[in-house]
Amino acid sequence: MKPEQGKTLTILSKFGDRDQFLARVNPKTQASFALKKEKAIIGNYPTLTDICLAYGKTFSFQWLCPQIVDLSKFTGAKNLDKEQVEGLATIIAAEYHYLKVTELLLFFYYFNNSRAMA
Repeated sequence: MKPEQGKTLTILSKFGDRDQFLARVNPKTQASFALKKEKAIIGNYPTLTDICLAYGKTFSFQWLCPQIVDLSKFTGAKNLDKEQVEGLATIIAAEYHYLKVTELLLFFYYFNNSRAMA
């Protein structure tokens, strides 16, 4: 078995199918991962690359879009159109594919909170 196949099986057994992953790892879960920051950073969570291997080559893009929409609503940048959200998701998926989904959840959480404190 190739290492990628082992990761895929682990992801599928831990998170379920695509819809279950989206339901379990969404903007509403940011705060729970922030409470376990160290585990979110050093824990065994999938990267953007890993979720693409498990769920399809565009899955990280599909997962990032709701994260970005949530962030834009929270920060007051409600004028982002679909093209802008998708463009940003494409850039993040390409440039930061090595980050764990939990690291990105932490980023979005802290970005939201820093905005709220300003």
